Amino acid sequence: AVTVSATGPGGTASAAVTLQAQNPQTIAPTAVSLNLGATQQFTSAGATTWTATYGSVTSAGMYTAPAVLPASGSDSVAATGPNGTATATVTLIPPTPVTTGVGTNGQLPLGVFGATITGTGFGATSTAALNGTALGTTFSGGALTVTGFASVSGAGSVTVSNGSAASQPFPVYVGVPNAPV
Repeated sequence: AVTVSATGPGGTASAAVTLQAQNPQTIAPTAVSLNLGATQQFTSAGATTWTATYGSVTSAGMYTAPAVLPASGSDSVAATGPNGTATATVTLIPPTPVTTGVGTNGQLPLGVFGATITGTGFGATSTAALNGTALGTTFSGGALTVTGFASVSGAGSVTVSNGSAASQPFPVYVGVPNAPV
């Protein structure tokens, strides 16, 4: 409590004033995991403004996750009202990548190489591997461009991962199959 005093021509008067903490703005749920493009209803009493970093959110708190996975792998939803701003974290579940093509007809050259991997579910955080060895990976235009070094010719496989979600191994052949000797 705080004591407030006032002095005037009639004397001094004082009163004890108890300060009460303002109820902070809240949001529910405070954390959720969603697939890309999925929706989630958020609530926040008295919220006048809703915002999302990557996805979208209506004035009623209905959130739609983005269609493409941001590099951070997460999104943030904020509700602003008379008692401030409350924020919820949305963990975005990466899609499982599906590989439909690697290089030229599934063939990669022996030695230093660059190749394009085509398929679905690729994003900025996708990584590729040849026989379990990481490749330099760049995402652009829905496809992956990879660079690496292959020291052994023969059958192999390429996998693409989005965090814990990995594609099925895609068969490739390193070097020239049945090369004349």
